[in-house]
Amino acid sequence: MKNIVNLLLFLFVFLSACSDDSILEELKPEPPKSDVEEPKPDDDSENSGDNQNSVLPILNVVGRYLKNEKGEIINLLMSKGMYVVMRPPGVCPNEAPYQGIELGDSYQQFLLKVWDIVSQHPKLKNNTGVMFELANEPVKIKGTDGTYGSTDDGHFQNLQLYFQAIVDKIRANCRNIIWVPGLSYQSSYAGYAKHRIQGENIGFAVHCYPGWYGSDAEEDSSEGIGSSTGGGYESFQRGWDAQVGPVAAFAPIMVTEIDWAPKKYNATWGKSITGVAGGEGFGANFKYIADNSGNVSWLFFTTRSHELAAFKDIPGTSGNYTFLNDPEACPWAMYHWFKEYADGVVVNGAPVRLELMGQEDTLNLPMGGVNYLKVRAVYSDGSTRMVTADAEISSSNPSVLAVERAGKLVGVTPGNATVTINYQHPVTRVSSTLALVVTVLHPFSLTKEAFNPSIWEKGSFDENTRTLITGRYGFGGWQFSSGLNLSAYRTITVELGNDNTSSVSFRIFDKNNYWTEPAAYDFGSSRKVIVDLQNMKDKNGTRIDPSHLYIVGFWSTGNKPIIINRINLE
Repeated sequence: MKNIVNLLLFLFVFLSACSDDSILEELKPEPPKSDVEEPKPDDDSENSGDNQNSVLPILNVVGRYLKNEKGEIINLLMSKGMYVVMRPPGVCPNEAPYQGIELGDSYQQFLLKVWDIVSQHPKLKNNTGVMFELANEPVKIKGTDGTYGSTDDGHFQNLQLYFQAIVDKIRANCRNIIWVPGLSYQSSYAGYAKHRIQGENIGFAVHCYPGWYGSDAEEDSSEGIGSSTGGGYESFQRGWDAQVGPVAAFAPIMVTEIDWAPKKYNATWGKSITGVAGGEGFGANFKYIADNSGNVSWLFFTTRSHELAAFKDIPGTSGNYTFLNDPEACPWAMYHWFKEYADGVVVNGAPVRLELMGQEDTLNLPMGGVNYLKVRAVYSDGSTRMVTADAEISSSNPSVLAVERAGKLVGVTPGNATVTINYQHPVTRVSSTLALVVTVLHPFSLTKEAFNPSIWEKGSFDENTRTLITGRYGFGGWQFSSGLNLSAYRTITVELGNDNTSSVSFRIFDKNNYWTEPAAYDFGSSRKVIVDLQNMKDKNGTRIDPSHLYIVGFWSTGNKPIIINRINLE
């Protein structure tokens, strides 16, 4: 499903909220008759409590609602140009004494029952305006190794089995579009690229709030997976590519929860500003990422949704803005973006020139490194528009520099290449062109631009003396968000310029997660280590694959200088 889905609004129907109070007066069903069968309780009383999905009352509400629902609500919403996304009530069990979900647990049985009921309903089954989001975060599952978590391959392996059973149950009854949750706070999806959900009409339901995926936030995320950042667009794009990109490559994405507003309004879960696409802020950068992806749809989901009834398309004035008319809050921005999706963007005048935001005419990029071009067209009427996704971008030497979707440049091997950017106005057919000269460097450049001393704990790096000081038990080095392919090389030789006084270890990760197991090479009393790239293993004996390395660098006990004399790749 392409971005055309964005032309319509979406509405969530939470099954547990389908009480009389949640239904318009004229659409209220008749009270349930006494012959409505009450579901029988399971012997396993797991998931009891309001926050942990009390199975009996919820099944009862679902049964009552669907028994009396004749399609009026669905038809009314669809007549207003909306799709309906249905999601079970509550959240996946996660609070004490429960550690999460696991294969065959009572919550999986609950979901199987609910979706079997819903997917057989005559007004819902095969209704192209009704879609199903299988469950709600947080999602932490018991993995193949018996631990509960939301990061490792074993967790994704069991998550695929967990939700595949529910998909199969629905598919036995209908073909409605299904949105599958990821791990954590529906913010982690990379493992599904390996452990795929099978079937048709299936995408992934993603949640996205300020601070997540490296996006800008005014304050820390309360979930503990985001933080107050100032990275603007690029850090957001990198985080999105790492966590969502692997599944967006083969399936559509629906962002089913998103909002933002300045903290002063206390009106949204996410605290940030709309900002500027390609610059600072959250909202505009999210839209830019979604639009460039080509298969990401999203809906309006905000904490104080009831206030939207008072929205009027009348601009506010600086100093007197409210939550509803402040351009830095989501209601005003989303309303006008959805209007643009529906009506199209009208630009008067021809493109005068193209600009690369924040970029000079030349670029140095390490092998395995990534750069995101931000292409902006300036028109004769003075208006501007981001046109990255609409521009044709090519590399003169793809074996040195690869060009991926929406202006993503990836260094393949050391060398030089010229990137050509061409944009043609869709109406006037007037074209504008830019060129960018790119030099792809050694992957382990010891420059402040390439080297990150604070991958874990805050550290420092002096480019002139090549001196790293990590934080306590910290890690500094290089990160490759698209993966560094060293399969054609034999060894890495690392030599220190001083004695090892902080238990320095050179470590290599083949997963884009610092908390996975790396290949580790301790310096001990030596100043040099040699890594055999074709025979790397972690402490458990598992092979580290040199074809996709994501994190490489130095661990130490911290707070002492580590002089990096040289690092050679052969």
